[in-house]
Amino acid sequence: MSLFHDGFKGQYFLWTPVIFSIGIIIYFCLPFEPMDMPIMLVPLTALGLGILLSVRQPHQTLKYVGLSLMIFSAGFLFAQFETSRADSPFLKYPITTDVEAVIEWQEKRVNGSLFILKVVEADKIHPRFRPYRVRVYGKQAFLENTHPGCEVSVRLQLRPGEFAIWPEGYEPRFVSHFRQEGAVGFIREFKSINCKNFENPSIEISHRERFSFWISQKRLALSDRITSVMSPSAGGIAAALITGVRGQIKPADRETLRHTGLAHMLAISGMYMAMFASTVYALSGLLFAFVPVLVQSHNTRILRVVIAWSFGLFYLFISGGMVATQRAFIMMSLVFLAIILGRAALTMRNVALAALAVLLIAPQSVMQASFQMSFSAVVALVAFYEVYGRGRLMPWPKRRIGLVEKNLRLVWLYFIALFMTSIIAGLTTGYVGIIHFNLIGVYGLLANLLAMPILGVVIMPAAMVALIAMPFQMEETPLLVMQWGIEQALIAANWCLTLPAPVTYIAASPKLALPLFGIALVWLCLVKSKLRHVAWPVLLVVSLMMGQGKKPDLIINGNASHVAARQLDGSFMIISKTKNSFVPSRWLLSAGDDRKAKEVQKVCVKAACYLPIKDK
Repeated sequence: MSLFHDGFKGQYFLWTPVIFSIGIIIYFCLPFEPMDMPIMLVPLTALGLGILLSVRQPHQTLKYVGLSLMIFSAGFLFAQFETSRADSPFLKYPITTDVEAVIEWQEKRVNGSLFILKVVEADKIHPRFRPYRVRVYGKQAFLENTHPGCEVSVRLQLRPGEFAIWPEGYEPRFVSHFRQEGAVGFIREFKSINCKNFENPSIEISHRERFSFWISQKRLALSDRITSVMSPSAGGIAAALITGVRGQIKPADRETLRHTGLAHMLAISGMYMAMFASTVYALSGLLFAFVPVLVQSHNTRILRVVIAWSFGLFYLFISGGMVATQRAFIMMSLVFLAIILGRAALTMRNVALAALAVLLIAPQSVMQASFQMSFSAVVALVAFYEVYGRGRLMPWPKRRIGLVEKNLRLVWLYFIALFMTSIIAGLTTGYVGIIHFNLIGVYGLLANLLAMPILGVVIMPAAMVALIAMPFQMEETPLLVMQWGIEQALIAANWCLTLPAPVTYIAASPKLALPLFGIALVWLCLVKSKLRHVAWPVLLVVSLMMGQGKKPDLIINGNASHVAARQLDGSFMIISKTKNSFVPSRWLLSAGDDRKAKEVQKVCVKAACYLPIKDK
């Protein structure tokens, strides 16, 4: 019992976001909506019991049990409230209709364009069943006279969103529900475009929407300035790193980064936020040093923090504010607050606060790969450096050392830290990546060791200099330096793909694998006594579960446009109504099959087509 007590002593706050997220996850995993009173009594009873125990019971253990029940119930009820608040109609059937809408977002793609439209009116669709938003694709030429905030009249070919492609797999409608995107489709033609009424629109637009449109316009303009200077390949990646606009990344480059474990480069995460904010903090300190009167009469530390935090806020807005970026900004804010208060900056308590903040902003994010990979990596890294940081990773000699030796030690320490960070982050995100994406880059560690120094020393510093130089129209040179860095990183990644068997495809894993991994990782990182080693057998079990998920013999997608049947040799044969290969490609990945869809897929143009099915 003392071992258990020692393991959790002073750690309860760190478990708060874990317990809160368990309540959220339980709600989202229910196969029905718990609106009936008997079902609702379960979390409400737990809430009441929690209040009772925490208020009336002096025993510490029972008090924590009561608090845990309260937090669990709060997570469950909050997830239900947010789900209900985001509720909007989904289109029930395919339709071609004329729509009056406002452009909320538009983006240039490699082979076309993407628009997210807020629907105001739609012919042939009753207002009660009209989608709140639609995600539609079109020609690149459609981007020429439009921008976010424009009112448009457009003819759309719409259809309901896709269901899950694989049993117990990614559910597109889950994400669409919280985005309130009730349909997807294609633009046939723009009938009218009105971008002049942004200040005096004909429909009601809130101040928040106006600000969102303005930010979106600035992001797109910034992205265009970046891509106009750089090559198409490097420009698409640079625009993603600075503005979060990923539409112009070439599919081949995207696949290269994914297959070499470098896809995290495209996620604007804590590393980038730390690079930007810490550099501004250091530069502002250097500039203040040239004003002795200011340094001697004022505490410039607070001023430097405000300047660096403001720059971080600016980066949050121009980068699109994704989950990883939100977490990074919250962590950065807590670090700066700790600097002002003279406290330790990078602690597990700050990670817990960041997780709670993200869950309160978007509780559904706990079910998505971005949140899971981001927080699993940062939890593991903070836990590791809390033990092995502060000189323990590479002990510093007590004797006085010369400048050359000191710099060599710092360079060596940088590479040791990079090596350990790549291993820890790679292992933790690797589990989540295998479960979600069914593949792993065998040479991910090597690719990270080659590419990450380039990212940290060349690419991101050049990006920051380019942003500072843009108001003076002097961004071309730093953007060309950034282009060179991106090209070198891609060369390193492509070289890794030339090595033997660079990618391993792993079939779908059981539904239980992900929660088991999450619980084991959190247990290993948060429990301080020897009790934490209980997590290792669980992680071993999770490793053995990889690729052991459901293996259906027959799959039919939502609109019956693709059918897959397992053959006698265990492989899939696929017939399709069209040449579209997205669904077949995902089926093959989920089956752990490394064949290309075009090698397996057969287009059926007859009234009936036949496939042999595995003999039971």
